[in-house]
Amino acid sequence: MNYKRGLLAAVFLVVVFLFTLGSYLAGWSTIAPLEGAHRNRGSLRVKLQHRNLNVAGDQGITYSDDRTVGNTDSHLQQVIEELRQNIDQIEAKATNSQQGPVSRLVSSKVQAARQLELIKKVIGLMDDDLRVQYYEQVGRYEAEHSESFSQLQAARQWEFMVRFMEVSGHTQRLPDVINIGVKKSGTNAMGFFVSQHPLITHSLGNEVHFFDWNYRRGLEYYRSRMGFASKYQLSFEKTPRYFVTESAPRDILKDLGNQTKFILCLRDPIDRMKSDFRHERELFLRRKGAMQRGKKPPESSPEVEGKMLTALILDADGNVNASQDAVRTSSYSKHLRNWLQYYPINNFLLVDHDALNEDTFTVLEEVEQFLQLHTYFKPSMFYYDSVRHGACIFNPERVCPPKSSPGLIPKAMLSREVEEKLRVYFGDVLRELVEMTGVRYSWMERYL
Repeated sequence: MNYKRGLLAAVFLVVVFLFTLGSYLAGWSTIAPLEGAHRNRGSLRVKLQHRNLNVAGDQGITYSDDRTVGNTDSHLQQVIEELRQNIDQIEAKATNSQQGPVSRLVSSKVQAARQLELIKKVIGLMDDDLRVQYYEQVGRYEAEHSESFSQLQAARQWEFMVRFMEVSGHTQRLPDVINIGVKKSGTNAMGFFVSQHPLITHSLGNEVHFFDWNYRRGLEYYRSRMGFASKYQLSFEKTPRYFVTESAPRDILKDLGNQTKFILCLRDPIDRMKSDFRHERELFLRRKGAMQRGKKPPESSPEVEGKMLTALILDADGNVNASQDAVRTSSYSKHLRNWLQYYPINNFLLVDHDALNEDTFTVLEEVEQFLQLHTYFKPSMFYYDSVRHGACIFNPERVCPPKSSPGLIPKAMLSREVEEKLRVYFGDVLRELVEMTGVRYSWMERYL
């Protein structure tokens, strides 16, 4: 029995070490230790070793003889789910009173770190008046109890924060509006700009991943990931993976009801696929240690990246592989058809990626109308940053949306033959999308 307990403790320590290392290599934001703990546990990736390995990551694994060994949506998913369950079992045992002291210590420290990051996040989101009131209450607590507030256990600090916010009229509510996707189609920018509106409260952390990776944790966990909203504010969260998660609309309807609103960002499907591939390649290289912030990435070229992408998206017969993750994500009509089984089209606001980047004010004006919010955004608030190649906002300082990936690896260049195959494939997808929604963006013309 002692041997088993020791083994479980050792495995748990390895998991925590790998999580910490992954957080460092990925260069996550200030909320990363908290957000990443949930995200990495739910998306634990299996990396296979092989002497002929060329590419590995979320896009699948490709060998030099052009054999492709699936992705996280195929036969690896079963292995990943088993690992998730094993980690959950280890965590449960670590918190059990019968478990050894080492496991309990690791579990409590991880939880404390998460709660402290949450507190920092909430304080950072407060307006100046509310922040002053909060620190006044902290001072009163220290005076009454003759102890330093910062020395309290993280759980007690968090309870204090929750009580303070509730007294001030702010509670953590399940979301009223969700940006469900599509990945690499402007969701980061959308979440950033929307949360500038005084009547929108963003979730605590960039992406929550409840209805795809963390559903088993229950609604109270989901609520704990939401920002503190007043009764006048809407609660907002963004998780692009919801759009391609088959069970997401069914579970959202069951748990949140039929009044939930959705924002769906769309982009040229081939451009989105190339951006997705580069994003995952950079993440993989950073986690591998081959590319770190401030260091030159491995030598590559658009042609080399194009060959690697081609090996992933075409099957053995040279046809577009509809089940490959990057292709599947760009198959918009397939996923929207699933969502429309549960929600009517008027619950969705479709946003053109190019318009969000080039005419940000007009898009946000549409968001205000869609959510029935009072007018806040003005054309003079926005400007185009030529260095970042994107829109930014004066509010009250010059601030820009965070970039989801550095873009240091060149974007893939596909051959004319492959581009034509993709245009034909996505042409069918987009014709169906136009029929379903009535929208027709300028970039669709190359397909229709």
